[in-house]
Amino acid sequence: MFSADDSSNDSVLDAASAVSSSAPPSPTKSARRPPAPLRLDSVGISPKDLVGKVVHRVRRSPTHPTVTLDCTDGTTYQLKIDGYNPLFPGVPKSLEMDPTLDPIFNPPSGQLFVDLTIEDCASITLMDKAYDARVELQGTRNEHWDQHHIGVAFKFREDAAGDRGRKSWHCVWATLAEYDSQQGGCVFRSYDDVYVDVLHRDRSPQKSPRKRRPDKRNSRAGSGDWTARM
Repeated sequence: MFSADDSSNDSVLDAASAVSSSAPPSPTKSARRPPAPLRLDSVGISPKDLVGKVVHRVRRSPTHPTVTLDCTDGTTYQLKIDGYNPLFPGVPKSLEMDPTLDPIFNPPSGQLFVDLTIEDCASITLMDKAYDARVELQGTRNEHWDQHHIGVAFKFREDAAGDRGRKSWHCVWATLAEYDSQQGGCVFRSYDDVYVDVLHRDRSPQKSPRKRRPDKRNSRAGSGDWTARM
């Protein structure tokens, strides 16, 4: 499914240097090993819960920064942005990913049927250059700072190994961005944490219980046995 060569760089985003102008920019630095959570009140589930899962469908929400992974065992997981509230969205947020993962997790039609086995999945710490050039807040002065944030990285069994015999990581991260309404340029860009959560499917509505007719031979007045069709 993927073909990635990790010989040029040991980071989880070694493929990011080949990003085209149309693809989202990738983080500048990343940690290779899964870090301790940056927040004490970590949300979601451990990414390790996805290891061994076979993804058969990927869905990208058209209205919210969410990617949904449907697995062959009937479980469903979502990649979300920590702190996102659909009622109070604030600065526009979006999920971005490296160019080899973008066609899979960001399908043009909104969903894509795949056959991908998650060989490894981990939270990673990233560091990127954030900036604020909004005139109404900063005047003519631009603010720049190092923003640490958490992404989620995947390895898939179907990936080809690189020259060193190792498979590359594929990373998903979250951005916050505002654009000038007149000029169109980006005037604010920062980053936030991505986490994995399980989506609990609603059970199909059950039919109303039907009373089973009592056996006249063994029935007693006022007795009854109720069963529900599943």
